Amino acid sequence: MYLPVGDAAIAYRRYVEMLRGYNKPMILSEFGSSSLRGAQVPDDQLGSEANHSAVIRDAYATFAEVPELTGYCPWCLVDVRVPIHWRWYNKGKGVFRYGFLDENWEKKTVYDTLKACIAQLKAHFEAKV
Repeated sequence: MYLPVGDAAIAYRRYVEMLRGYNKPMILSEFGSSSLRGAQVPDDQLGSEANHSAVIRDAYATFAEVPELTGYCPWCLVDVRVPIHWRWYNKGKGVFRYGFLDENWEKKTVYDTLKACIAQLKAHFEAKV
């Protein structure tokens, strides 16, 4: 199930609240969305670069507010060709489009979003030291 952009922050906080009692550091891995570079999809829909960027911005903004999260690893760097996942709608390409780079290693819009979010998060934590 995909949450609308904006609701992900609520989900992250609830997840951390649930695990807070164990008093252990947490690493959040394999979060994100999917997008097709250059797709003509409305900005608020899954598959659009704008939506992918919004999901990443939302996640990283939340991470700054949750001290228990000590590490983050979005999924994934590059779109992955997966021939076994052939479907009529992907025309035999079978590509998982969760990356910040497409399958040809071309940057998607979300790449620059991620870079900016990491810089902001770094500045946030350096200011606390």
